[in-house]
Amino acid sequence: RAHCPVSAGGGDRPLRKRHGDKAASAKGSTPGGPSNRAERPPRLVGPNQYKMKSAADLIGIMPKKKKSADAASKEAKKETSIDVLPEGVTEILHQKVHGPFIGEVEEGKTQTGLISNLFAAAMFRHDSEPTDFLMILGQMREASTIISGSSAPTNASGGLGVVLRPLPANIYTVAQTEPRLKVFSPNTNDEKKFVNAMFSYQVAKNIERKEIRDGEGLTFDDIKDRLFANTNVPINQLRKHVKQVANFDRANKGIWSVKAIGEDDFPGVEGLGRKVSPEGVAAYESQCAAIHRLKDLGISELYTGTNMVANVAMVQIYLNGAAQAAMERRLKLKKVLEVMRRQKSSQLIYYEKAFEKLDAEYKKVKRRQEIARFIYEE
Repeated sequence: RAHCPVSAGGGDRPLRKRHGDKAASAKGSTPGGPSNRAERPPRLVGPNQYKMKSAADLIGIMPKKKKSADAASKEAKKETSIDVLPEGVTEILHQKVHGPFIGEVEEGKTQTGLISNLFAAAMFRHDSEPTDFLMILGQMREASTIISGSSAPTNASGGLGVVLRPLPANIYTVAQTEPRLKVFSPNTNDEKKFVNAMFSYQVAKNIERKEIRDGEGLTFDDIKDRLFANTNVPINQLRKHVKQVANFDRANKGIWSVKAIGEDDFPGVEGLGRKVSPEGVAAYESQCAAIHRLKDLGISELYTGTNMVANVAMVQIYLNGAAQAAMERRLKLKKVLEVMRRQKSSQLIYYEKAFEKLDAEYKKVKRRQEIARFIYEE
């Protein structure tokens, strides 16, 4: 803690402890001492602060030595040896605390991060050169045609607009963001509760926005195609959410309008929004992004069952028995195969094919057993 760096942002500079009469003078005299403990005897004052009444008072008082310039500079360096970081606020982690990032922060190391109530992400500082600059590309301008007899602009050249800005001295690259809230497990009560509240709020908010802008609500096809185009929501479940927050007007081209506050216990759009926390939205979006990333990697089948720990534990019992049985069959056939090779039997080729088949089955079951063990441990 004594050598921990501090940040220029403030709020984290370690306070120096005050002892003895300094703390007592700062806080005032208390019967329990400066820290509510047994009061310590006062410190001996130096000769410069002591008011001599007689020459006998000088007995036992040592003269104060003057410090050299080198000793004073060394003490000043010791006091100012703490590193000051250019940005942010420093937080000291306990030795047993993993930290807010995916990777563990090693002891004695400092890791910069962008941390909020929604997510945490590691940041890495890069030094910029004086000759570096930031170039922002604009929109492509098409060449304008000049028409005779009109007031068209004389500059008919097209091109790409570019804006040049100086590069800041401190440049940070942000790593992968991780939600601060624990991501919901698939098909759990927490996930269903949050998804139901968020879907109802999104439907009510967009219908209300359309009513304020155009004077009418949305049709069911607009809700399904525009709001939930990239979400696999069943039609019946989506229709249930729409009925909870809106009324259907069959005479007006099948338009859905937001219910009035108090109708069928409808709390209003703002009331629905209070049930959806920003931390939950960040966790849900991170879950959706991870699912899309797995699908991009070619993993199309994802486990979405409930009570995963109990189910995987039961599967492990079956897979352990299947792997043991497959290994025993493989070993028995291997011994028979060695005997057939020594005898140079004419049926050797059939035993070799059977051994290859049993070996492939054993490897397949063993692979499933390792996956189940990994899931259970995680």
